Amino acid sequence: MSGTCGTSTIYVDKVGTHKGRVSWGMHINTGYIVLREIAVAWGPAGGGSFADVSPMYSTNYSTSRTVSGSGNFSATIGGAVQLVGNKYVHCTIPFHSTNTIRI
Repeated sequence: MSGTCGTSTIYVDKVGTHKGRVSWGMHINTGYIVLREIAVAWGPAGGGSFADVSPMYSTNYSTSRTVSGSGNFSATIGGAVQLVGNKYVHCTIPFHSTNTIRI
């Protein structure tokens, strides 16, 4: 999803019997990310959530988590990043979600 500071993505895929993966990332085009504060949630199969909060220094970021469960599986993302470039900027990562798959 495109925002004022760049783009963010989230998707789910099946990686085995009763195993799914949720992957998320972002690319910033207005500076360097110095702090990410991302909330990722998934379910109902293998339902859970993860607060992806950490300092960093990059224009790109991506990661994933493998989830065990059975049934419908989808994920959501939202949050914010702090950027540094010509000045410190706070950018919101708009809440968005994936399609639902079966694991």
